[in-house]
Amino acid sequence: MSDTEKTSVEEREKKRSLPTDDSDDHDSDSEDRRHKRAAVNDSNSSSPQRPQHRRRNSDDASRAKAEGADGDIPPTTALRSIVSTKDAGVIIGKSGKNVSEIREQSGAKVTISEMIPGAYERILTVSGPLDTVAKAYSLVAQKVIAEHIEPDAAPETESTAIRLLVAHHRMGSVIGKLGSKIKEIQEASGARLVASEEILPASTERTITITGVPDAIHIAVYHVGVVLQEHSERDRNASVIPYRPMGRSAFQGPPAGGMGGYPPHHGSSSHHHHQQPYYGGYPSHGGMGYGQDYMPPSSSRGGSGGHGGYGSSGGAAGGAGGMSGGPGS
Repeated sequence: MSDTEKTSVEEREKKRSLPTDDSDDHDSDSEDRRHKRAAVNDSNSSSPQRPQHRRRNSDDASRAKAEGADGDIPPTTALRSIVSTKDAGVIIGKSGKNVSEIREQSGAKVTISEMIPGAYERILTVSGPLDTVAKAYSLVAQKVIAEHIEPDAAPETESTAIRLLVAHHRMGSVIGKLGSKIKEIQEASGARLVASEEILPASTERTITITGVPDAIHIAVYHVGVVLQEHSERDRNASVIPYRPMGRSAFQGPPAGGMGGYPPHHGSSSHHHHQQPYYGGYPSHGGMGYGQDYMPPSSSRGGSGGHGGYGSSGGAAGGAGGMSGGPGS
């Protein structure tokens, strides 16, 4: 083959090889682009880490916020109290109006037990974060006071009583050593607190009666709840039998104090001399009011001294039975 022919053949080979080179270049470019696209999600690449980092921060922030919200949610507290059937009707209100308002304004769950034939009491249960429970009880006090006062009077300035149920094994925490805790609560709230000595029938519960204006009741209930929360470990090995209202025999009649639960308003003391034990906020004998079977000796009744109230040996006149030296003494 001549040199000219060899040159022509080489040129043709070069021309045929050009498309192959272009194809290789195209494939190479495609591979480069594929690698570049893949690098967007590559954890080794610095540029894509920014959106991922933002997402992680957002997730962490949301998680932290949720955890923080959970951490900020206080424990639920349930405080039960004894109310008369009459006052239970007031608390409920017409078509449930009053209890709905109490729930809405306090944020607590408020329930009242079913009426038991022959019983003059029902159980009011308020549950939720402690501040809402305390608020609900102050609203309950306002509703009850408003039912008994003149229309133009202010419920906020009148006194009434809340009879909280406290397990017997926990009452010592509320009273404190030598009455120090109950006195502290009285001084902080301006309310009078009376802890009964007797355990309620067929139960392991006692009562602590809180008497004062609605704001004082609000503060006192809150402090009692704080004490119960702080000493909740005492419930671990304790068996609590909750108090349930019981029907009374027909001859026994209603307890003194106008169906119980709350003391007479405007300082009336005539009920202290009824046959049945005083059933309101300043019980001279523990505020039992459970009929003749639970009536204290007659010597402990009347306007002086106190049988059931804590510190009754030094109680205020009128059978308050509360600790002397506290607010309202």
